[in-house]
Amino acid sequence: QAIPHTQSSSKTATASAVASDQELPEIDIPATMFTLDNGLRVVVHEDRKVPVVAVNVWYHVGSKDEQLGRTGFAHLFEHLMFQGSENAPGEYFEPLETVGATDMNGTTNRDRTNYYQTVPTSALDLALFMESDRMGHFTSAITQKLLDEQREVVKNEKRQRVLNQPYGRVFPAAAELSYPPEHPYSWSTIGRMKDLDAATLDDVKDWFAGHYGAANAVVTIAGDISPEEARKKAEQFFGHIPAGPALARKGAWIAPMSGHRRHTLRDQVSQSRVYRMYNVPEWGQDELEQLRLAAMILATGKNSRLYKRLVYEEQIATDVASFIYDGEIGSQFWVQASAKPGTPLADVEAIIDEELNALMEDGPTQRELERVRAIYFSRVFSSLEKVGGSGKSDFLATSTVFGGSPDAYKKKMAAFKQASAADVQKTTEKWLTPGSVTLEVHPQTTFTTIAPQVDRTSLPKLEKSKDIVLPKLQHATLSNGIKVVLQERSDSPIVRLKVLLNVGNAAMPAAQPGLSKMLLMMLERGTPTRSALEISEAFEDLGAQFGGSNQLDTTELNLTSLKAVFPEALDILADLVRNASIPPEELERVRQIMLAAVEREKLEPSAIGYRVLGPLLFGKDHAYGIPFTGYGYKEVIETIDAAGLKKLHADVVVPANIQIIAAGDIELNELVAQLETELGDWKVAGESQPVTRTKVALREKPAVVIVDRPGAAQSFIIATHLLGTLDEFDPVHAELFNDIFGGTFTGRINMNLREDKGWTYGAYSQIMKTFGQQIMLVTTGVQSDKTAESMAEMDREFRAIVAGRPPTALELARMKDQLTNSQPGYNESSANLLANTAYIVKFGLPDNYFEEYVQRVRQTELDAMLKIAPELIQPERMLWIVVGDRAAIEEKIRALELGSLSFVDADGNSL
Repeated sequence: QAIPHTQSSSKTATASAVASDQELPEIDIPATMFTLDNGLRVVVHEDRKVPVVAVNVWYHVGSKDEQLGRTGFAHLFEHLMFQGSENAPGEYFEPLETVGATDMNGTTNRDRTNYYQTVPTSALDLALFMESDRMGHFTSAITQKLLDEQREVVKNEKRQRVLNQPYGRVFPAAAELSYPPEHPYSWSTIGRMKDLDAATLDDVKDWFAGHYGAANAVVTIAGDISPEEARKKAEQFFGHIPAGPALARKGAWIAPMSGHRRHTLRDQVSQSRVYRMYNVPEWGQDELEQLRLAAMILATGKNSRLYKRLVYEEQIATDVASFIYDGEIGSQFWVQASAKPGTPLADVEAIIDEELNALMEDGPTQRELERVRAIYFSRVFSSLEKVGGSGKSDFLATSTVFGGSPDAYKKKMAAFKQASAADVQKTTEKWLTPGSVTLEVHPQTTFTTIAPQVDRTSLPKLEKSKDIVLPKLQHATLSNGIKVVLQERSDSPIVRLKVLLNVGNAAMPAAQPGLSKMLLMMLERGTPTRSALEISEAFEDLGAQFGGSNQLDTTELNLTSLKAVFPEALDILADLVRNASIPPEELERVRQIMLAAVEREKLEPSAIGYRVLGPLLFGKDHAYGIPFTGYGYKEVIETIDAAGLKKLHADVVVPANIQIIAAGDIELNELVAQLETELGDWKVAGESQPVTRTKVALREKPAVVIVDRPGAAQSFIIATHLLGTLDEFDPVHAELFNDIFGGTFTGRINMNLREDKGWTYGAYSQIMKTFGQQIMLVTTGVQSDKTAESMAEMDREFRAIVAGRPPTALELARMKDQLTNSQPGYNESSANLLANTAYIVKFGLPDNYFEEYVQRVRQTELDAMLKIAPELIQPERMLWIVVGDRAAIEEKIRALELGSLSFVDADGNSL
């Protein structure tokens, strides 16, 4: 039995004290902005931490710039502009993947469209060429074939995200219900299918000509580059591009709602859920930040008002949320909650009303304000560790496009930090009532262009890549035997720590799948000295983030904290690990949450697929023969008791089963000293828990299993078979092969089903790594009427890569470049370092694994691909799992004769 860890009263006071506003570090991202003669604004931030540069292009056009009857164009163009430009034909991702681009994608919302990628410094010219080519040289690349193809891809995205997803219809419905029909926010960004069907090639080209000129764009360049270098390159690549027509900007149009209206929507969901929306001020207004504070006070963290009332005390809801949906011309304040099954939704809504009224009448406490500020600032600093993706470049672009300057965020953050309780109370009360509408008109500016300065007959050649220097892994051992591994990096005041427990879902008794997930959830539900709410409150007060995850073979506890309060955050984490008390009343709360999660899983197609995958692939008597989602089965969850969980904790949460990994702004001696204080005297008897992972014989014949989901707009398909253990084949060769086949956007499977056929939003393969046999896994969600056709194409690709169309030297070279050149981007943040180190530790790899990795990839020969193909892809042993409308898909699947056909329910039981 673990002995409660004691602490001094002064330390307790420190740990429970809210991180005051004065202690919060200032957010400052030095940036330079200049405007080219053609009106293009360029924002530059210099960050020499690693040799990567982020390029983030924002076009000031979104769905609000469309018209009724012509919706979905902005989002459609997001897809079209990934299909190649006049001087860079083909898939946009392909040349960038080859040079190692990371954080690469594009998004569209109501107000803007953005494209971003982080590349090694040596590949910056390529990224700028690609972005400038689709900005200035795209019109003739738009063909009818391309339009028809991407129109189908967008439709499949809508089927997947809206029509085939629980609660997926909410956001489109909310747009129509929250705004008058003439308001530009009254339709969803993805658009209406009838509008997309009606779009002609001329319509599409006119849309591009009218909205994607240089004067309507902002290019943010952040990373290993100086402002002087960036200006020169911006002029070189973008200076010749026409400004485009002058565009009228929509002014603030908040459209506050009058009166309280009610609508009902029915959908395939497992729980009733209530959403409440208010139209509030636009981005950049001080009052919006005051409302953001109010939203966080209502539903951020377990000590938030709504979570505490609805989920913890009354136990009539399983989840709550409140957030601000920012917009350029108006924003929205959302509150939502899911009722516990059997609870009238009116009971949930009544408490929401009570807490909203209390906040409007009395305002928040100072402690609440400081707590949510600490949480918010901690999250912001975590995102700003990276220059690309949602990091610094996106932060600066948002400020420039919506605030007019790269540092507009400072005013926004100051308003968030300085708002008083009285401000929050007054503003919250004000904006639950109607407001006003304004339209602004500004004089037109004249722009000029320069002569083209770039040879666009070929893509720029890759410069010599810079070597990345990673922090060395530092090792230590605590006095009780716990191994510690650290990668130190001090560019951001963030410390991340992972407690790696050598016990996962597969280590649980065969009859109790879900036990590991329940133990993980119970770790933060009480110790002898802290209640569940006190634990949550203590983390929130510090702005620290705590969470955990279960895998088949391991369990991870993750802590992220500002360095200034890391000792206090570590003290709380150590208490949870050592002294989890498994309070019976908390167990009942967790039980209800898990039961609700299982019911949700049985309605979500991909979750159903992963629930049945383990039992079908390994058999229910195998350690891996469990739902891969981790939640287990209803009948098991209902019977797990506190005594069983206490015994499990005492057996497996012991020093012998634990390794600690850390990354960030801390030195090894400092980390070890703090760990010794919290864990060094913990010497509970216990041994590493062995898990029997019997090797399963490979399937002799293929088989197809259907899980019926009546009325499904899409089918979720899994094609899978077992491989050997990790030491039975070369993982580098396997990774290269998988990327060629389906591990990347440009892999064969995705290029076939998405880019060529337009039947899916995405199709990918992976080799699922375990401590036992590895699993080859290919997954996709396809439109229901193309289920059998998609399976036939997948089977054709399986057979082709083994024999008829094996990997080519060109494919191998491209993937070798992609894997090696992407390493800087995959090691940029402390979160990246932590994840990579965890991979090394879990699978017992050498410290220099990733340094040698590049060399091993480069040395891989094509023959290795050809030799490994029959092992990694085995069509005659394939297990097909299809979650879809049986009545609509069974006949055509049966006609394929891909294997014996059977049927199971959402728990994998035969029907």
